Amino acid sequence: MITSNDIWVIGDKQIKYDLALLSKAHSMAEVCAGKVFAVMLYETDPDYCIRAGADEVYLLQGLEKIADDAAIAHALASLLRENRPGTVLFQATVRGRAIAPAVAALLSTGLTADCIDLKMEESGLLLQKRPALGDSIIAEIVCDKLRPQMATVRPGVLEDPTFQEKRTGKVSIIPIEINALVTKTGFMPAQSSELLSEAKIIIAGGVGIGSREGFEYLREIALQIGGCVGASRAAVDAGYAPYTWQIGQTGIAVKPNLYIAVGISGAVHHLVGMNASDYIVAINRDAKAPILQYADYAIVGEWRHILEQWFLSYQERKVCI
Repeated sequence: MITSNDIWVIGDKQIKYDLALLSKAHSMAEVCAGKVFAVMLYETDPDYCIRAGADEVYLLQGLEKIADDAAIAHALASLLRENRPGTVLFQATVRGRAIAPAVAALLSTGLTADCIDLKMEESGLLLQKRPALGDSIIAEIVCDKLRPQMATVRPGVLEDPTFQEKRTGKVSIIPIEINALVTKTGFMPAQSSELLSEAKIIIAGGVGIGSREGFEYLREIALQIGGCVGASRAAVDAGYAPYTWQIGQTGIAVKPNLYIAVGISGAVHHLVGMNASDYIVAINRDAKAPILQYADYAIVGEWRHILEQWFLSYQERKVCI
């Protein structure tokens, strides 16, 4: 399929990271003489997208109540066949990880998942970097024969967006008609991965917490101090916490001011999701747990006793203030 060097960024309701990806796409498009298209799956102010680097914004209408990722993938694939961009980028969110591979399959092209960096050559060839072999190496991947080149980018790994206040661009409203098998009729409030990615304070639990009840206790503390709860992959796999709380290579990347790791051993795939935190406090009863080596403050002992004592002193200081 003959394509251009244009770059399409598919927005997925995490505006901060969507804008960061648009800024990255803009810098890459300058290298290969392409244009940047923002394809937004949600309602947003297109001016932000343009100032972040988009030359044209497609606002897709009709998706508000659609919860059928397969149907959305078919709609996007049809749009991509019609316009033939050279590169398509998604966020590596829960929805992005569901839609992107389906779109790649429909277009008979490849997909590199969970990229941590991207680089564009003048020819339009995309160099995609992602951790491999348990994060022991960084692999550079290219899709040199098929187009479009497709990748999902881990939220939080790119630099903050750079805005150009005087940039102008085109906005197109595209109505989408989907015969969806799944529609959204309601929702229950819960801590979302979007809130977690923006949190300034995170208390994250590992499998060492031992139960859902233990995570409820972490959540109580987090609410009191204005933070959010995170979890390691092992804790999520054990059923102690929902996937939206998962931090790491297969979850989300976070950059809080304070990260409190409780009962987390510190496997490499977890560390890559939180090592950009300003301060890391690790609580673990295993003095040889790897995460203690990465922490600014390491505490060895039973997590519940330590947190109870700390939270009690925190409440006393709060009352005094």
